[in-house]
Amino acid sequence: MQLHNTSEAVQVEGLAVIGNLAKGCESGRITIIREGAISRIVGVMEQHVRSELVQRVALITLWKVAYHDSDGTAVVIQEGGMLPIITAMKTHPSSAAVQIRAVRAIDELIRQNKDNALLLILEGGVHPLFQPAAYVSSAPLRGELYRLVQSDCRPVLRTLLAVRSCRQTELNVRLALLYLCDSSDLIVSGIFSSLHDILCITSLLNDELPETRAEGARSILQLLQSTESPISFTPPVIPKACNSPQNFEAFVNDDELSDVTFEIESKTYHAHRIVLKASTASDVFGAMLSCSMREAQPGALIPIEGMRYNIFCELMEFVYTGRVSISPESDAAELMLAADQFLVTKLQVHCVQVLAKSLSTENVWNTLKIAHQCNLAAEMGEPRSPGDMLKDACICYLIQNMASVIDTQEFMDQRHILSKMIAHKVWSVLPKPD
Repeated sequence: MQLHNTSEAVQVEGLAVIGNLAKGCESGRITIIREGAISRIVGVMEQHVRSELVQRVALITLWKVAYHDSDGTAVVIQEGGMLPIITAMKTHPSSAAVQIRAVRAIDELIRQNKDNALLLILEGGVHPLFQPAAYVSSAPLRGELYRLVQSDCRPVLRTLLAVRSCRQTELNVRLALLYLCDSSDLIVSGIFSSLHDILCITSLLNDELPETRAEGARSILQLLQSTESPISFTPPVIPKACNSPQNFEAFVNDDELSDVTFEIESKTYHAHRIVLKASTASDVFGAMLSCSMREAQPGALIPIEGMRYNIFCELMEFVYTGRVSISPESDAAELMLAADQFLVTKLQVHCVQVLAKSLSTENVWNTLKIAHQCNLAAEMGEPRSPGDMLKDACICYLIQNMASVIDTQEFMDQRHILSKMIAHKVWSVLPKPD
């Protein structure tokens, strides 16, 4: 096996021979231990981690070495055998043969020494037991782990979380508890009692490996089971009209009494200084038409750059009437940016409603980008600005649809900031410990 360590066929044959020796009699297991064969098995599993056949044969061999033998179990643990077993489960999640053999090996290691359950948790071996291919066969083992976590292991695990000596260990412990215990109990008992604890879980979304991100998504949804308030976006209340409709509606784009003209895309829009200065919708127009501005000169043609004509018309309709009909809905994004440019906060709230209702896996990224571009502050008495409302809508959508978005390139490009935003949203809805 040492001379042909790259040959999968040779390694499989060698593992099978070792397995037969271990199963045959006690003297065979003693020989295996004395000759250092356990270290060789672990090395083969690490070197051929992607080979399902090698993993299957190695797993059953380790099980035979540990079967009803505390000495064999001790050597397997001493030689680092727990981690390659867990790695095999994670690397071959859809292989029932690998999953079943891994579960048998872990079960025997814990049966011979209950302290090995703690090692399984620290090495991140609990959540693979919940994979579909392992779920049925691991049921008795999960039950035993649950009992141990509730009694023998709990004080040690709480101490490890309090010390926070190793980020990976902390993550493994939190995942184990999240899968083995009721999530509401974990919050009440203080296991998930701060934003840091949630960030520990959402950090999985930052990983390059899709299976790790998927694990993060499952864990977040598992944690959210503890709340009776599901992740959802509450649409903002549409503010009342900022001007009386009967006062100004008749003058929308009316050239008869117009004394100020805007030019957009080589088209003109007729407006009225008195209306724009009196409007409570925006202070920008009033400032633009003040005597110190070039635009205030009689007969001045005021150019509006970077905006489509129909978007400007919808903006002005709101300034004049306090109402707007956003049609088509695809205009809502541009209109929100236009409202941000002219500081029309109430119009942005209308846009948030439209954009939140029309979110999809295709447009959520652009909508989130628009939310980041909006700089308007919250209205008096409002806890959130329109941009914050729109970000909240996007994050709620991403959490509700994590399985379909975490592998997209857009998510990968923004995953570090998104994982933090998701953590803050999850933390905001979780019940807080007394």
